[in-house]
Amino acid sequence: MSEPYHLRCWTRFYASPEEVRAAVRALDEGDRSLSLSRSLCADWEHEEILEPASDATRLLETVSFTPRFGPERLVRRAILELFLRRHRRAARSLPTDRRATAVAILRARDLEL
Repeated sequence: MSEPYHLRCWTRFYASPEEVRAAVRALDEGDRSLSLSRSLCADWEHEEILEPASDATRLLETVSFTPRFGPERLVRRAILELFLRRHRRAARSLPTDRRATAVAILRARDLEL
């Protein structure tokens, strides 16, 4: 059995939560990459959190997953790249903090406190 993992990916947008939500939804239309990634995993939990601040909105996406089959290392890398790509694509349509664009942390779930 594969090991479970947890990914956190975030971007700080200089836009309202509504604008960020609309940009992410527009990216998801016609894009099947999330559903394809889910099919590679036995367990999959994905959550989008919009955290408003006075001058920006942080989009935080968390994913907990367990690779189903195939080389575990490649599945982990594919899911990491998928979320980095999503955040970079959203950053093309809205202004962002360059130092806080597509920041990601991927860890084995057992290592988390």
